[in-house]
Amino acid sequence: MAPEILDKTLNEKVFESYKATDLYALGLVFWEILRRCQTTPEENDADIYKLPYEDVLPNNPKFEEMHEVVCIRKIRPAPSPRWENNSTFCYILNSCQELWAENPACRPSTYVIKEQLRDLQNQ
Repeated sequence: MAPEILDKTLNEKVFESYKATDLYALGLVFWEILRRCQTTPEENDADIYKLPYEDVLPNNPKFEEMHEVVCIRKIRPAPSPRWENNSTFCYILNSCQELWAENPACRPSTYVIKEQLRDLQNQ
């Protein structure tokens, strides 16, 4: 859940606010996908499935617990150590970290993310 939902600062009257929360969630989805991908076709090194905040939250966390982790402690999902040596994984992780910006206005737009993915595809 995006910080602005958890700290109740989401401007519900502005559609762009909802797009920003979706972008935060997209970063979480990218992180989950990276965990399940092999770093090379030869390696069988995909991580086991894990929820983004599984290391710091119980199953089915309460709203207050999520608020504590995301807004107060400002924790974001940790990268797997195996991603360090893979430029593609690092590139996507960088996008995730941009998408997880606490301030929704600091998150990249959908256009920027689309262009980043296009650049990655063309590498």
